[in-house]
Amino acid sequence: MKPSRILILIVLFYIFGANCFLILVGKSCVNQLVGQVNNIKKRSQDNQSDRNINKNFSPPSNNSGGSNNYSAPAPNRSYQWAPNNNYNFQPQQNNNFYARPPASGGTYENTNSENSTLSGCMGAGACCGALQSIFNSFIAHQNFLAQSKVVNPKIVSFELFALQALPFIFNNDSLGNQFFPKTLLSTPKVRFNWGLISTEFRYTNLLQFGVGAYETLDWQILMLNLFSRREFYMRVGTGFLYEKLSNTYFNEHTLSSDIMFTQKLSGTFDFRFSHDYQTQIFPRLESGIRFNYMFKETKSAQFGYTLGFLYQNYYQTEKLYLIQTGLTMLLY
Repeated sequence: MKPSRILILIVLFYIFGANCFLILVGKSCVNQLVGQVNNIKKRSQDNQSDRNINKNFSPPSNNSGGSNNYSAPAPNRSYQWAPNNNYNFQPQQNNNFYARPPASGGTYENTNSENSTLSGCMGAGACCGALQSIFNSFIAHQNFLAQSKVVNPKIVSFELFALQALPFIFNNDSLGNQFFPKTLLSTPKVRFNWGLISTEFRYTNLLQFGVGAYETLDWQILMLNLFSRREFYMRVGTGFLYEKLSNTYFNEHTLSSDIMFTQKLSGTFDFRFSHDYQTQIFPRLESGIRFNYMFKETKSAQFGYTLGFLYQNYYQTEKLYLIQTGLTMLLY
């Protein structure tokens, strides 16, 4: 078949289909309009009949004492829809619909104090929930560390450090001008470890022969062991420094870590500083690094010696560069 004939057939089919569709749609629309007109005409006739019935109705007299049993005939409406003429009808409004019902035996009064009390209770509940969550996490972490005590005996232990230091540079003087036995620094300390927390007490004595001694008592009241593994140990702490010369207390913070290189060799890094909040001066700033070697281990203890370097700065004026050495002991 030629393309021109195919095109002619498509056009004819399109025209025929469109006409059929318009005829069906038009017939449907006409039927709906005719139905609506008939309903409106029927309602008008019924309303006119109601008016005629009400106009001609007169109730019989009741002089004979009998009862009136007459009732008006109900109109017969066959149409599908009737309008609602109660346009002025409005539901009865209850002004107290949103009010809270009164308590038994009294009246209810909503005040701002109750709202604030409720908010406070909710805030207190959230705070208590957060504290309980932190406490539960602490207990769970403590139990985990207790189970790993076999691998890392430092988890629950007692440490003792007997440390001495000799300055090789003092007040920027070269070696030999301010060398021992003129200056000696003693820093013995003890530390108790219990899982996540530790506490440490230290005594320092900077002795200058012929001049005097500078003594402090350092107590890191609370130290948190952020990492507690045999290969890497890290802790932060806070406490106070008591300066005996001035009879003054200063706040002091520490940061320390231990790194294990081999089964017997490890390294230690220490940093601490104290702060005078009135003068904004640091009474002492200290940083050091040591290498520890364990020469003996028993069933419940480890013994070793240490060697390293220590830097101290007193009141941001006096600087000390020291060689530190001593003995260490770990009991578990």
